[in-house]
Amino acid sequence: MKFPTNNISILIPDGEHPLSIRVVQCLCEVKGIKIFILSANKHASIRFSRHVAKFFFYEKSTGLEDWFNNLNSLIRKYAIDVVMPVFHSTIREFIANKALLEWVDKTLIPHSLERFNNAKNKWYLHKQLEELGIPSPKSYDVADPDFEISRISNINMPVLIKPKYEIVGAGNGIIRFNTRNELETYLEQNRCNNQVILQEYFPGLDLGCNVICRNGDILAYTIQLGTLFEDNEFAPQIGLKMINEENVRSSVTRLMKGLKWTGVAHIDFHYNPESKKYVVLEINPRYWHTLLASTFSGVNFPWLYCQTVLGKKFDIPGYKKIEYLELKGLFKKVRHNPLYLLKLRTIWKVSPIKYFIKDPVMAVSQLILSLRIKLFN
Repeated sequence: MKFPTNNISILIPDGEHPLSIRVVQCLCEVKGIKIFILSANKHASIRFSRHVAKFFFYEKSTGLEDWFNNLNSLIRKYAIDVVMPVFHSTIREFIANKALLEWVDKTLIPHSLERFNNAKNKWYLHKQLEELGIPSPKSYDVADPDFEISRISNINMPVLIKPKYEIVGAGNGIIRFNTRNELETYLEQNRCNNQVILQEYFPGLDLGCNVICRNGDILAYTIQLGTLFEDNEFAPQIGLKMINEENVRSSVTRLMKGLKWTGVAHIDFHYNPESKKYVVLEINPRYWHTLLASTFSGVNFPWLYCQTVLGKKFDIPGYKKIEYLELKGLFKKVRHNPLYLLKLRTIWKVSPIKYFIKDPVMAVSQLILSLRIKLFN
């Protein structure tokens, strides 16, 4: 789907993160824009993308004040219209250092660290969900001085230990305990770990709601149901389909309003089709790895981000009910059914394969980087 021609300049300040590639792939659907990349990694694969007008390398080790001064200089020199941080660590730095950023109005980020932390910290989010009356799994703060597993008699097994803050995504840091004895042994040995919560496991389907908001109002959203996952437990979706689910949309509307959220976010749900119940698990206050699926369905979140920053008005867009496969999902599907490779037209429509074929130098660089990581880490 091609979007209207526009002449604007966009700067992504964290080109070192792989999510920036997804954002660029969405933005390349819009004709006539210029994409500039600032990266703390001079070897980032995105520097090879044919869609990137200019790539700049600047280390953050020189200090955040120097880094922001360099960012301001680039914004001034290249007449940047929109500054779009893609990962949560950069978004947090922008919020915490607004005084160092000359053009805050060129971004779409939460107004305060408190609002950001209320979304990102799983314990703060749980308390917020309780206040709003939105279902969430029964949870406990292990850092609470009054917390004692021996006092919790009504907890249902299995349970999960989760980091309060996302580590690197993909379910990293989550531990499942099937028996109370296993849990008690772990807690006895890890009393000093106050950066985790204890949460009852809620079985169900993996749902996600993607949003872009301003001051708590949802400007656009999509809802996706996971259909294919990596083999490890708590792995992210690598295959999905877009669906409509009114209860999910309604809950997210109340949640974003309660958080007074500004920016993009991905909200994780679990839905039990037998009991017809659902719970909110967490919020990722950043772009998400399956971002292209929304663009395929007709909702280009990075472009809507630009439109919002530029003050353009638009109605909440509808989206198509499509199926989508990440490259890992495509490879997994082919492993289980090699004949799927014969469906070339389907593969072209439901996977990001076209972006890598049309941007081959960056694709080869990504492949080499992935092989290095697997071989040496």
